[in-house]
Amino acid sequence: RSQRSLAPLLEKTSSTPMARNLSSAARQAAITVDALVVGAGPAGIASVLSLWGRKVAWVDPSFSAGRLARLKTVACNTKVDLLASPRHFHHPLFEPVRDSVAAEVERLNHGAKPLPTSLDPSELGWTTLGSCKRVFDAATSGMLVSHNVTALHGSVESLRHNAAKSSWSADVCLGDSLPKTEVHARSVVLATGTVPRRTVESQLSPNIDVEVAFDAELLRAKFELDPAGPQGRRVAVIGKSHSAAIALANVHLLAEQCDLRVTNFVRREVRLAEWMPSIASYKYNSTGLKGFGAVFGREHMMSSSLKAAWMRRRPMDDFDEQHWDYVIDCTGYCPAPLPALPSGLATSSSPVRDVLTGQLGEFPGLYAVGAPWGEPPGHLWGSGAGA
Repeated sequence: RSQRSLAPLLEKTSSTPMARNLSSAARQAAITVDALVVGAGPAGIASVLSLWGRKVAWVDPSFSAGRLARLKTVACNTKVDLLASPRHFHHPLFEPVRDSVAAEVERLNHGAKPLPTSLDPSELGWTTLGSCKRVFDAATSGMLVSHNVTALHGSVESLRHNAAKSSWSADVCLGDSLPKTEVHARSVVLATGTVPRRTVESQLSPNIDVEVAFDAELLRAKFELDPAGPQGRRVAVIGKSHSAAIALANVHLLAEQCDLRVTNFVRREVRLAEWMPSIASYKYNSTGLKGFGAVFGREHMMSSSLKAAWMRRRPMDDFDEQHWDYVIDCTGYCPAPLPALPSGLATSSSPVRDVLTGQLGEFPGLYAVGAPWGEPPGHLWGSGAGA
Protein backbone atom coordinates (compact mmCIF):
# COMPACT_ATOMS: atom_id res chain seq x y z
CA ARG A 1 0.00 0.00 0.00
CA SER A 2 0.94 3.64 -0.16
CA GLN A 3 3.45 4.71 2.44
CA ARG A 4 0.73 6.67 4.24
CA SER A 5 -1.86 3.91 4.15
CA LEU A 6 -0.56 1.19 6.45
CA ALA A 7 -1.70 2.90 9.64
CA PRO A 8 -5.45 2.77 8.85
CA LEU A 9 -5.14 -1.01 8.63
CA LEU A 10 -4.73 -1.08 12.39
CA GLU A 11 -7.38 -0.14 14.92
CA LYS A 12 -6.59 2.45 17.55
CA THR A 13 -5.11 0.90 20.67
CA SER A 14 -3.76 2.38 23.84
CA SER A 15 0.01 2.47 23.77
CA THR A 16 2.49 2.26 26.59
CA PRO A 17 5.99 3.60 25.90
CA MET A 18 8.46 0.76 25.36
CA ALA A 19 12.23 0.67 25.35
CA ARG A 20 13.62 0.33 21.85
CA ASN A 21 15.75 -2.75 22.72
CA LEU A 22 14.70 -5.64 24.91
CA SER A 23 16.72 -6.32 28.03
CA SER A 24 18.14 -9.80 28.56
CA ALA A 25 15.48 -10.58 31.13
CA ALA A 26 12.67 -9.53 28.82
CA ARG A 27 13.88 -11.51 25.81
CA GLN A 28 12.16 -14.68 26.97
CA ALA A 29 8.79 -12.98 27.48
CA ALA A 30 6.33 -12.48 24.64
CA ILE A 31 5.68 -8.90 23.60
CA THR A 32 2.51 -7.52 22.06
CA VAL A 33 2.46 -4.71 19.51
CA ASP A 34 0.19 -3.23 16.88
CA ALA A 35 2.45 -4.23 14.00
CA LEU A 36 5.51 -6.33 13.32
CA VAL A 37 7.78 -5.03 10.53
CA VAL A 38 10.40 -7.45 9.21
CA GLY A 39 13.33 -5.83 7.43
CA ALA A 40 15.12 -2.48 7.77
CA GLY A 41 15.90 -1.63 4.16
CA PRO A 42 14.14 1.28 2.42
CA ALA A 43 10.78 -0.56 2.37
CA GLY A 44 11.02 -1.47 6.05
CA ILE A 45 11.95 2.10 6.97
CA ALA A 46 8.98 3.43 4.99
CA SER A 47 6.67 0.90 6.65
CA VAL A 48 7.69 1.86 10.19
CA LEU A 49 7.37 5.55 9.37
CA SER A 50 3.90 4.97 7.91
CA LEU A 51 2.91 3.38 11.24
CA TRP A 52 4.41 6.19 13.30
CA GLY A 53 2.74 6.57 16.68
CA ARG A 54 1.70 2.91 16.89
CA LYS A 55 3.52 0.24 18.86
CA VAL A 56 5.81 -1.48 16.39
CA ALA A 57 8.26 -4.35 16.75
CA TRP A 58 10.96 -3.96 14.11
CA VAL A 59 13.18 -6.94 13.27
CA ASP A 60 16.42 -6.90 11.28
CA PRO A 61 19.85 -8.51 11.70
CA SER A 62 21.80 -5.25 11.45
CA PHE A 63 19.56 -2.19 10.85
CA SER A 64 21.96 -0.97 8.17
CA ALA A 65 19.62 -0.16 5.25
CA GLY A 66 19.29 -3.69 3.93
CA ARG A 67 21.16 -4.65 0.78
CA LEU A 68 22.38 -1.08 0.29
CA ALA A 69 25.18 -2.00 2.70
CA ARG A 70 26.63 -4.19 -0.07
CA LEU A 71 26.15 -1.70 -2.89
CA LYS A 72 27.76 1.50 -1.65
CA THR A 73 29.79 2.22 -4.78
CA VAL A 74 27.04 1.36 -7.28
CA ALA A 75 25.74 4.28 -9.34
CA CYS A 76 22.17 5.18 -8.40
CA ASN A 77 19.72 5.26 -11.29
CA THR A 78 17.73 8.11 -9.71
CA LYS A 79 19.03 11.65 -10.14
CA VAL A 80 19.55 13.76 -7.05
CA ASP A 81 16.94 16.23 -8.31
CA LEU A 82 14.36 13.53 -7.57
CA LEU A 83 16.03 12.10 -4.46
CA ALA A 84 15.99 15.54 -2.82
CA SER A 85 12.40 16.23 -3.89
CA PRO A 86 9.06 15.67 -2.10
CA ARG A 87 8.83 12.36 -3.95
CA HIS A 88 11.70 10.90 -1.96
CA PHE A 89 13.78 12.21 0.94
CA HIS A 90 11.61 15.33 1.35
CA HIS A 91 8.44 13.23 1.33
CA PRO A 92 6.08 14.00 4.26
CA LEU A 93 6.68 10.42 5.42
CA PHE A 94 10.14 11.50 6.66
CA GLU A 95 8.74 14.30 8.84
CA PRO A 96 9.17 12.41 12.15
CA VAL A 97 12.91 12.02 11.45
CA ARG A 98 13.49 15.27 9.56
CA ASP A 99 16.06 16.48 12.06
CA SER A 100 17.96 13.21 11.75
CA VAL A 101 18.13 13.11 7.96
CA ALA A 102 18.48 16.82 7.11
CA ALA A 103 22.29 16.89 7.26
CA GLU A 104 22.64 13.74 5.12
CA VAL A 105 20.19 15.03 2.50
CA GLU A 106 22.24 18.23 2.32
CA ARG A 107 25.40 16.15 1.98
CA LEU A 108 23.71 14.17 -0.78
CA ASN A 109 22.96 17.39 -2.65
CA HIS A 110 26.47 18.80 -2.35
CA GLY A 111 28.12 15.49 -3.29
CA ALA A 112 26.16 14.98 -6.50
CA LYS A 113 28.26 14.58 -9.63
CA PRO A 114 27.39 15.59 -13.20
CA LEU A 115 27.24 13.10 -16.06
CA PRO A 116 28.62 15.20 -18.93
CA THR A 117 27.28 12.98 -21.73
CA SER A 118 23.89 12.28 -20.14
CA LEU A 119 20.78 13.19 -22.13
CA ASP A 120 18.73 13.34 -18.90
CA PRO A 121 18.55 16.95 -17.64
CA SER A 122 19.64 17.28 -14.02
CA GLU A 123 20.34 20.42 -12.01
CA LEU A 124 21.92 18.67 -9.02
CA GLY A 125 23.51 15.64 -10.71
CA TRP A 126 23.86 11.96 -9.81
CA THR A 127 25.12 9.94 -6.87
CA THR A 128 25.79 6.43 -5.55
CA LEU A 129 23.69 4.04 -3.52
CA GLY A 130 26.16 4.64 -0.68
CA SER A 131 25.03 8.26 -0.45
CA CYS A 132 21.41 7.10 -0.33
CA LYS A 133 22.32 4.58 2.36
CA ARG A 134 23.62 7.37 4.62
CA VAL A 135 20.21 9.05 4.46
CA PHE A 136 18.43 5.80 5.31
CA ASP A 137 20.92 5.14 8.13
CA ALA A 138 20.18 8.57 9.58
CA ALA A 139 16.44 7.89 9.35
CA THR A 140 16.90 4.55 11.10
CA SER A 141 18.87 6.15 13.94
CA GLY A 142 16.13 8.72 14.43
CA MET A 143 13.43 6.05 14.43
CA LEU A 144 15.14 3.76 16.94
CA VAL A 145 14.98 6.37 19.71
CA SER A 146 11.17 6.31 19.59
CA HIS A 147 9.61 4.68 22.64
CA ASN A 148 6.98 3.11 20.38
CA VAL A 149 9.53 1.21 18.28
CA THR A 150 11.08 -1.95 19.71
CA ALA A 151 14.18 -2.97 17.74
CA LEU A 152 14.97 -6.67 17.70
CA HIS A 153 18.36 -7.49 16.20
CA GLY A 154 17.66 -10.88 14.67
CA SER A 155 15.41 -12.68 12.22
CA VAL A 156 11.84 -13.96 12.10
CA GLU A 157 11.83 -17.74 11.74
CA SER A 158 8.10 -18.41 11.47
CA LEU A 159 4.68 -16.76 11.46
CA ARG A 160 1.39 -18.16 12.80
CA HIS A 161 -2.10 -16.75 12.26
CA ASN A 162 -4.67 -16.75 15.05
CA ALA A 163 -8.01 -16.45 13.29
CA ALA A 164 -9.99 -16.20 16.53
CA LYS A 165 -8.02 -13.17 17.69
CA SER A 166 -7.34 -11.77 14.20
CA SER A 167 -3.67 -11.56 15.10
CA TRP A 168 -0.25 -12.96 14.28
CA SER A 169 2.51 -14.57 16.31
CA ALA A 170 6.14 -14.62 15.27
CA ASP A 171 9.18 -16.49 16.55
CA VAL A 172 12.15 -14.12 16.53
CA CYS A 173 15.65 -15.56 16.73
CA LEU A 174 18.03 -13.10 18.42
CA GLY A 175 21.17 -15.21 18.04
CA ASP A 176 22.46 -18.67 18.81
CA SER A 177 23.17 -17.95 22.46
CA LEU A 178 19.87 -16.20 23.22
CA PRO A 179 16.37 -17.61 23.66
CA LYS A 180 13.78 -16.88 21.00
CA THR A 181 11.34 -14.06 21.55
CA GLU A 182 7.67 -14.40 20.65
CA VAL A 183 5.97 -11.33 19.19
CA HIS A 184 2.19 -10.94 18.95
CA ALA A 185 0.89 -8.36 16.47
CA ARG A 186 -2.33 -7.39 14.78
CA SER A 187 -0.53 -7.06 11.45
CA VAL A 188 2.76 -8.16 9.91
CA VAL A 189 4.61 -6.26 7.20
CA LEU A 190 7.25 -8.28 5.35
CA ALA A 191 9.88 -5.94 3.91
CA THR A 192 12.39 -8.73 3.54
CA GLY A 193 14.09 -7.46 0.40
CA THR A 194 15.47 -9.18 -2.66
CA VAL A 195 18.11 -11.57 -3.91
CA PRO A 196 19.59 -11.65 -7.42
CA ARG A 197 17.51 -13.71 -9.82
CA ARG A 198 19.09 -16.75 -11.44
CA THR A 199 17.70 -17.23 -14.94
CA VAL A 200 20.45 -19.71 -15.72
CA GLU A 201 21.52 -22.31 -13.17
CA SER A 202 24.69 -23.32 -14.92
CA GLN A 203 26.18 -26.71 -14.12
CA LEU A 204 29.18 -26.21 -16.38
CA SER A 205 30.12 -22.55 -15.93
CA PRO A 206 30.66 -20.78 -12.58
CA ASN A 207 27.97 -18.21 -11.88
CA ILE A 208 29.39 -14.88 -10.72
CA ASP A 209 26.90 -13.15 -8.43
CA VAL A 210 25.79 -9.89 -10.00
CA GLU A 211 26.62 -8.05 -6.77
CA VAL A 212 30.20 -9.32 -7.04
CA ALA A 213 30.24 -7.92 -10.58
CA PHE A 214 29.24 -4.53 -9.16
CA ASP A 215 32.70 -4.28 -7.54
CA ALA A 216 35.62 -4.23 -10.00
CA GLU A 217 38.16 -5.49 -7.47
CA LEU A 218 35.99 -8.40 -6.34
CA LEU A 219 35.34 -9.23 -9.96
CA ARG A 220 39.04 -9.13 -10.78
CA ALA A 221 39.78 -11.50 -7.90
CA LYS A 222 37.09 -13.87 -9.18
CA PHE A 223 38.57 -13.98 -12.68
CA GLU A 224 42.12 -14.45 -11.39
CA LEU A 225 41.22 -17.56 -9.40
CA ASP A 226 41.62 -19.63 -12.58
CA PRO A 227 44.13 -19.23 -15.40
CA ALA A 228 42.85 -18.01 -18.73
CA GLY A 229 42.30 -20.67 -21.39
CA PRO A 230 43.59 -20.58 -24.96
CA GLN A 231 40.54 -18.48 -25.93
CA GLY A 232 40.91 -16.16 -22.95
CA ARG A 233 38.25 -16.04 -20.25
CA ARG A 234 34.87 -16.41 -21.90
CA VAL A 235 32.25 -14.33 -20.05
CA ALA A 236 28.50 -14.36 -20.72
CA VAL A 237 26.56 -11.40 -19.27
CA ILE A 238 22.80 -11.97 -19.38
CA GLY A 239 20.41 -9.03 -19.42
CA LYS A 240 20.15 -5.36 -20.40
CA SER A 241 19.07 -3.80 -17.09
CA HIS A 242 20.75 -1.12 -14.98
CA SER A 243 22.45 -4.00 -13.17
CA ALA A 244 23.77 -5.26 -16.52
CA ALA A 245 25.16 -1.82 -17.37
CA ILE A 246 27.01 -1.61 -14.02
CA ALA A 247 28.37 -5.16 -14.36
CA LEU A 248 29.39 -4.65 -18.00
CA ALA A 249 31.17 -1.41 -17.13
CA ASN A 250 33.38 -3.33 -14.69
CA VAL A 251 33.86 -6.17 -17.16
CA HIS A 252 34.88 -3.55 -19.73
CA LEU A 253 37.39 -2.10 -17.28
CA LEU A 254 38.97 -5.54 -16.82
CA ALA A 255 38.56 -6.87 -20.36
CA GLU A 256 42.11 -6.31 -21.57
CA GLN A 257 44.10 -7.05 -18.43
CA CYS A 258 42.08 -10.20 -17.59
CA ASP A 259 41.89 -11.38 -21.23
CA LEU A 260 38.08 -11.46 -21.32
CA ARG A 261 35.94 -12.51 -24.28
CA VAL A 262 32.56 -10.98 -23.50
CA THR A 263 29.10 -11.53 -24.96
CA ASN A 264 25.95 -9.82 -23.75
CA PHE A 265 22.86 -12.03 -24.18
CA VAL A 266 19.55 -10.12 -24.41
CA ARG A 267 15.94 -10.78 -25.32
CA ARG A 268 15.26 -7.37 -26.83
CA GLU A 269 16.88 -4.07 -27.72
CA VAL A 270 18.24 -1.85 -24.97
CA ARG A 271 15.94 1.06 -24.16
CA LEU A 272 16.77 4.40 -22.56
CA ALA A 273 14.30 6.15 -20.27
CA GLU A 274 13.16 9.54 -21.58
CA TRP A 275 12.60 12.47 -19.21
CA MET A 276 9.29 14.24 -19.86
CA PRO A 277 9.45 17.77 -18.39
CA SER A 278 5.70 18.36 -18.81
CA ILE A 279 4.88 15.74 -16.16
CA ALA A 280 8.27 15.64 -14.39
CA SER A 281 8.54 11.90 -14.92
CA TYR A 282 9.99 9.31 -17.28
CA LYS A 283 8.74 7.50 -20.31
CA TYR A 284 9.91 3.86 -20.03
CA ASN A 285 10.66 4.46 -16.35
CA SER A 286 10.62 0.80 -15.32
CA THR A 287 12.25 -0.63 -18.43
CA GLY A 288 14.63 2.10 -19.61
CA LEU A 289 18.17 2.85 -18.46
CA LYS A 290 18.80 6.08 -16.55
CA GLY A 291 21.85 7.93 -15.25
CA PHE A 292 25.18 6.12 -15.54
CA GLY A 293 23.39 3.07 -16.93
CA ALA A 294 21.96 5.15 -19.78
CA VAL A 295 25.34 6.74 -20.57
CA PHE A 296 27.14 3.39 -20.64
CA GLY A 297 24.25 1.70 -22.45
CA ARG A 298 24.19 4.28 -25.20
CA GLU A 299 27.96 3.98 -25.69
CA HIS A 300 28.32 0.20 -25.45
CA MET A 301 25.04 -1.77 -25.34
CA MET A 302 22.86 -0.48 -28.19
CA SER A 303 22.92 -1.85 -31.73
CA SER A 304 24.29 1.44 -33.05
CA SER A 305 27.24 1.32 -30.62
CA LEU A 306 28.29 -2.34 -30.83
CA LYS A 307 31.50 -1.69 -32.68
CA ALA A 308 34.07 -2.22 -29.94
CA ALA A 309 36.08 -5.42 -30.06
CA TRP A 310 35.69 -6.10 -26.33
CA MET A 311 32.03 -7.25 -26.48
CA ARG A 312 29.52 -8.92 -28.76
CA ARG A 313 25.76 -9.14 -28.35
CA ARG A 314 23.59 -12.14 -29.16
CA PRO A 315 19.93 -13.12 -28.58
CA MET A 316 19.23 -15.05 -25.40
CA ASP A 317 18.00 -18.03 -27.44
CA ASP A 318 21.60 -18.56 -28.59
CA PHE A 319 22.96 -19.00 -25.07
CA ASP A 320 24.62 -22.37 -24.46
CA GLU A 321 26.28 -22.73 -21.08
CA GLN A 322 28.98 -25.11 -22.29
CA HIS A 323 30.59 -22.33 -24.31
CA TRP A 324 31.29 -20.06 -21.34
CA ASP A 325 33.79 -19.97 -18.50
CA TYR A 326 31.72 -17.51 -16.43
CA VAL A 327 28.07 -16.45 -16.40
CA ILE A 328 26.88 -13.16 -14.85
CA ASP A 329 23.07 -13.10 -14.59
CA CYS A 330 21.77 -9.51 -14.61
CA THR A 331 18.09 -10.25 -15.25
CA GLY A 332 16.89 -8.66 -12.02
CA TYR A 333 15.90 -9.57 -8.50
CA CYS A 334 13.28 -11.76 -6.86
CA PRO A 335 11.88 -11.82 -3.31
CA ALA A 336 14.32 -12.95 -0.63
CA PRO A 337 13.33 -16.06 1.36
CA LEU A 338 10.36 -15.41 3.63
CA PRO A 339 9.83 -16.69 7.17
CA ALA A 340 7.99 -19.99 7.50
CA LEU A 341 4.36 -19.15 6.71
CA PRO A 342 1.04 -20.75 7.67
CA SER A 343 -0.20 -23.79 5.78
CA GLY A 344 -1.53 -22.71 2.40
CA LEU A 345 0.94 -19.91 1.95
CA ALA A 346 3.82 -22.18 2.89
CA THR A 347 2.98 -24.65 0.13
CA SER A 348 3.22 -21.97 -2.55
CA SER A 349 6.62 -21.24 -4.09
CA SER A 350 5.40 -17.72 -4.88
CA PRO A 351 2.54 -16.57 -2.59
CA VAL A 352 -0.06 -14.47 -4.35
CA ARG A 353 0.05 -10.81 -3.36
CA ASP A 354 -2.61 -8.17 -4.04
CA VAL A 355 -0.70 -5.40 -5.82
CA LEU A 356 -3.10 -2.68 -4.59
CA THR A 357 -3.49 -3.63 -0.92
CA GLY A 358 -0.17 -5.41 -0.42
CA GLN A 359 -1.92 -8.34 1.30
CA LEU A 360 -0.08 -11.63 0.93
CA GLY A 361 -2.30 -14.66 0.41
CA GLU A 362 -5.72 -15.09 1.96
CA PHE A 363 -4.76 -14.31 5.56
CA PRO A 364 -5.82 -10.84 6.73
CA GLY A 365 -3.17 -8.64 8.27
CA LEU A 366 -0.17 -10.08 6.38
CA TYR A 367 1.47 -7.67 3.92
CA ALA A 368 4.52 -7.73 1.68
CA VAL A 369 6.13 -4.50 0.48
CA GLY A 370 9.22 -3.44 -1.40
CA ALA A 371 11.06 -3.65 -4.68
CA PRO A 372 10.38 -7.31 -5.59
CA TRP A 373 6.62 -7.10 -5.22
CA GLY A 374 5.62 -4.74 -8.04
CA GLU A 375 4.35 -1.73 -6.15
CA PRO A 376 1.85 0.53 -7.93
CA PRO A 377 3.22 3.83 -9.31
CA GLY A 378 4.20 6.58 -6.91
CA HIS A 379 5.40 4.47 -3.98
CA LEU A 380 8.53 5.46 -2.11
CA TRP A 381 9.95 1.93 -2.41
CA GLY A 382 8.36 0.85 -5.70
CA SER A 383 9.04 1.10 -9.40
CA GLY A 384 6.55 3.78 -10.33
CA ALA A 385 6.81 7.26 -11.77
CA GLY A 386 8.80 8.67 -8.89
CA ALA A 387 11.33 5.87 -8.52
